[in-house]
Amino acid sequence: PREAHLPESGGLDARGGGGFEVRMEHVTFSYRAGDRVITDSAFRAAPGEIVALVGPSGEGKTTLIRLILGLVCPGEGSVVLRDCATGREAPANAETRRLFAYVPQGNTIFSGTVAENMRLVKESATDEEIIEALKLACAWEFVEKRPEQINSPVGERGKGLSEGQAQRLALARALLRDAPILLLDEATSALDVATER
Repeated sequence: PREAHLPESGGLDARGGGGFEVRMEHVTFSYRAGDRVITDSAFRAAPGEIVALVGPSGEGKTTLIRLILGLVCPGEGSVVLRDCATGREAPANAETRRLFAYVPQGNTIFSGTVAENMRLVKESATDEEIIEALKLACAWEFVEKRPEQINSPVGERGKGLSEGQAQRLALARALLRDAPILLLDEATSALDVATER
């Protein structure tokens, strides 16, 4: 079914100066009836705060991210985003996704050039903005060595790149998006410790 677009979400200003709070209260979620993935869960992330969800595979970390992004809705409870500058709140939904830069698990590189992959999140990005994001994500060091630099081609799913290089490009793309909330789902699993830090 088509996703709900909630009008009250329009009041959340992505460029507001107060940041955003992400809050879950009493959330229960099941993909199938009788098979709960999350039970009575609570979560709060304040502006400027770094929060890590840690646990074994299959414990619901990616499901929590899907709830925060409004890709799935809780069976019970609420997932809310609050604009701390205005106090306005909206439930997580398709409209609130614009507030996030998200790097999912796995490889998310598409066939095209490095620059085309980067501009998927910001069509108007200048070459300088792309290079700055690549530097922040420790990706410029290998892109700079390619014959055509940001205009160098990459294959579908990052063919021609190592898994760590593909992850760094995905991170750079998220940084280029410059959204107020950054969500990383095991986005550094292929990086060495020094690069991850």
